[in-house]
Formats: sequence, C-alpha cells, structure tokens
Amino acid sequence: MHSPSKNLVFIVDDKDDDSTILLIAFSKVRPDCRLECYTSGKELSERLMLTNAPLPNLIMLDLILPEVDGLLILKRIRSNPLLNQIPVVIFTHSDSKSDLIQCYEAGASSYILKPGSFEELGRLVEVTSHYWLDTVRKTARISNHPSY
Repeated sequence: MHSPSKNLVFIVDDKDDDSTILLIAFSKVRPDCRLECYTSGKELSERLMLTNAPLPNLIMLDLILPEVDGLLILKRIRSNPLLNQIPVVIFTHSDSKSDLIQCYEAGASSYILKPGSFEELGRLVEVTSHYWLDTVRKTARISNHPSY
C-alpha cells in the first residue's frame, strides 16, 4: 500500500534505456519517492483509471509513445477533473518548437529535453522534482484524493 509520506512518481517511456536511467537518477536524487514505470500511454491510462489506487504526485511523460502518444495522454489527463491537477512534465528528445507549443497549450507543467549525460539528468531530476514535489505541493495540495 502507498505510504502517504512518499511521493509517487510515474515514469512513462517506451525506451528501456531512457526509463532505466531516469529510475536510477530518481533513486539517487530522490530516495523519498516511490516510482512506477509504464511503457505506453495505454498502460498509463489504464493505471490512472484504477479507482482504489493512489494517484501520482508527478508524471514524467515521454512525448513519443506507441499506440497513444504523450500529447493525447496529456490532453486526457487535463480534461479529467480527478487528474487535471497532477503535474505532468513532458520529458522528451523532441526539440521541435511545434511540439513544445502544443504541449504547453495542452497543459504541460514543464517541457524538458532529455539531456546527454547522466550528471545533467541528475541535476534536472533534482531541480524538477524539488519544484513539483516540494515547493508547489506545499502551497497547493490536492484535496480530492486520499493519497495527497
């Protein structure tokens, strides 16, 4: 069962290397987080619809996914009143200005390019997680779900 004191972070990436490196970075920088990994938008959607399962405090979402892409998943999350306040950070290799604009228009909390080094990834995870899990969460707790 999910411990309320641990932040729950979903990592959604179809590339095993990318999700593994992100898992390692989170484990080193944020051992206070419980991590769940999903390899597709469909998997994430199914998990978010489970009624008695805790909702994540943060979603790290790749943009390019099989079956259902990250942008469509983001739009679905933002259109659902039970999910729309969850921070969704787009974490992608796409440096397309069009992708960036579409994601922010759809309600992305942040848009971050995947870095080239593990050291840089560690810094990004530290800064991003501190902001979304510590700074913002202290001022705007979600009250409609027991895991918050």
